[in-house]
Amino acid sequence: NANCFGPTVLYPWMPASALIATHLKTSLPTPWCQSGIDTFNIGSSSYLVVSSYADTENGSRFVDSFLFRLGLAHNATHGNFGDDFLLLDNPHTPGQGAAVLLQSFPTRSAVSVKHFVVGQSRFVVFASAEEDEPTRVYSANANSNPPHFIHHQDLETHRATS
Repeated sequence: NANCFGPTVLYPWMPASALIATHLKTSLPTPWCQSGIDTFNIGSSSYLVVSSYADTENGSRFVDSFLFRLGLAHNATHGNFGDDFLLLDNPHTPGQGAAVLLQSFPTRSAVSVKHFVVGQSRFVVFASAEEDEPTRVYSANANSNPPHFIHHQDLETHRATS
């Protein structure tokens, strides 16, 4: 289901209490209608890939999808991201979740995203709901941390669904 009515927000799961910590929410800098997410880990680093369906301000379906690295804010300007200590894009509250945008992917009406690893390659795949738009496949070295995806292949599809 797409989120077209506000920012994309993440809430951490607290295993000890079996509750979602609503006071530790992280808003993602995604200005468009988000349609799907997938997560993956490389070592101690966590990543979130987000598919975008449309730009809700101008109605365009030619919008980027995104890859974020997830972590926790250490102070207002820096955060812990696995083994790395990184500068944050905007001020955060210490202990609050943080997301740093790593990469954008050109997509059109992306309704779903999937991540998987085969051998030494890591893939993200964005399915499009458009009749004449292919499913886009991007790949990266499975051992690279952080990963950098490049266009790998287009797959002919007609109005893919998730």
